[in-house]
Amino acid sequence: MRKPKAKGDRGSWEPGTPVEQNACYWSDEPAVIPRTAKIPAGALTVVDLFCGCGGFSVGFELAGFHSLIGADIHPPSVATFARNHPTASMIVGDMRRVKDETIIEAAGGHRVDVVAAGVPC
Repeated sequence: MRKPKAKGDRGSWEPGTPVEQNACYWSDEPAVIPRTAKIPAGALTVVDLFCGCGGFSVGFELAGFHSLIGADIHPPSVATFARNHPTASMIVGDMRRVKDETIIEAAGGHRVDVVAAGVPC
């Protein structure tokens, strides 16, 4: 993950700075970070778009689902989500630029049962 710009950079809080140009946001091509834990065969799965730290996924996991993919443009949020949801692969990047192949790679052969999407901040 990239680090923010120099100390004192206010990023998205700076008036007139578009969110997509904020120092904390991913500007490269979308990338997949593989899951660190297995998903049981036949488990119900959820994909969490604009996932932030993973609030939707927590609710779905409490209901018996397994997080399959978390996707966000904000690397610190992606890192937090990945620590809290080890069965999920992560897609870090601008969702407008994510290709079908990237989603297929992140799913790792698992079926998608639910797609949840938060409001991007």
